[in-house]
Amino acid sequence: MKTLTLVFILLSLCLLQSCTSSSSDSLCKPSAGWGTLVFAETGTLGSLFPHEINNAISQRIVSLIHEGLVIIDPQTLSIKPGIADTWRIDTSEKEYRFYINSNVYFHDDACFAKGKGRKLTIDDVIYSLTMLCNKNEHNTSAEIFIDQIDGAREYYEGKTPTVKGLIKENDSTLLIKLIKPNPMFLQFLATPAAVIFPKEAYEKYATNFTVGVGPFYIKQFPDKDTPMILCKNQRYFKMDEKGNCLPYLDTIKVYFNVNLHQQLEMLKNGKLDIVLNVDNETFTNFLEQNIDLFQRKDAPLKAISGFNITSSQVQHIMKSNLENVKINDMYQIDFRETKFNSDSLQTKNS
Repeated sequence: MKTLTLVFILLSLCLLQSCTSSSSDSLCKPSAGWGTLVFAETGTLGSLFPHEINNAISQRIVSLIHEGLVIIDPQTLSIKPGIADTWRIDTSEKEYRFYINSNVYFHDDACFAKGKGRKLTIDDVIYSLTMLCNKNEHNTSAEIFIDQIDGAREYYEGKTPTVKGLIKENDSTLLIKLIKPNPMFLQFLATPAAVIFPKEAYEKYATNFTVGVGPFYIKQFPDKDTPMILCKNQRYFKMDEKGNCLPYLDTIKVYFNVNLHQQLEMLKNGKLDIVLNVDNETFTNFLEQNIDLFQRKDAPLKAISGFNITSSQVQHIMKSNLENVKINDMYQIDFRETKFNSDSLQTKNS
C-alpha cells in the first residue's frame, strides 16, 4: 500500500491543471455553484483501477473521475446518458447501438502529447470494453461480461485477438452484439468496471492510472492526515438544463479512516460539509446533544433519511446550504449537480 501511495503522489505531480484553471473550448456557460465540498470516509481507499474495484469507497471515487457509456441515477435507479448521448436496442434485444457524444475529452495528463487530454473516440470505447474481457489478475469484473457479449468468452480464453461483438460502425456509433437478450445489460454498463479510459494511461501507468473523462480529476492523493483533493474537470461535456457547465463544485476534499463520531465532530466544527450513513442510534444521540443546530431559525444542519445495503435506516447529515446531493441505498453518490445555495457561496481554504 505504501508503494501504491507513493506512485499516486508522483502521478499527482504530473497533473497540469489546478482547481482554478479555465477552458476556452467549453460549450456551456460557467455555472454559479462554485465551492469546495468536504466529506470523509470511515475506511481506506482501495484500488482505483476500474476492473479491480474492491470496496464502496473506491467505487465512489471512481464514479467522480470516470464515466461509461451510460450512468445510473442514484435516486431513481434509471439509466441516463453517459459518454453515449443516446442508444437503441433492436427488436431481438441482442444489438445495442450507442451514439457517442462528440465533445468528450480525457483529463490532461502526462500520458498524452504535451500533457493535453485528447478527444475520446470509439476506439477508446472498444479498447476499454475489450480490456474488461481480458484475463488477468487485476480484472475481477470479467465474469460479469464475458458470457454476455458475443465473442468475449473466446477472447478471454485467448482463442481470438478481438471481441467480435464490439463493432465500430462509424466514428460516432458503437454496436455491441449480445449472445442472448439481457434486460440488465445497461445496468452492467453503468457499473464502475465499464468506464472508458485511454490506452495511453494504461500503457504508461499500468493499473495505477486515474485518467478519465469524469466530472472531476484527482489533484492530490491522501497521505496521513491530508485529504484527497479532486478538482473540477473544466472540459467536462455535460451541462444542466439551462446550459450551465457541470459539475457546479470547484473542489471536493475527501478524508479517509475517520470514524463516524469524529466525522460528526468535524461537521459540527465546520470542517466537513456532509456525513453519510449515520445509523439511527448515533443520529439520535447527536441530535439530542445538538438539537439547536437543526431547529433554530438559521439552523446550520439538516438531515436526509435513507437506508443502507442491509435495509437499516440511516441519516445523511449535511450543512443546510448544501443542495442536490443524490445518494441511494447502495451508497452510490452523484455530485455532478451538488452545490451550495446562492446565498452562501464561498470557497473554503481549510
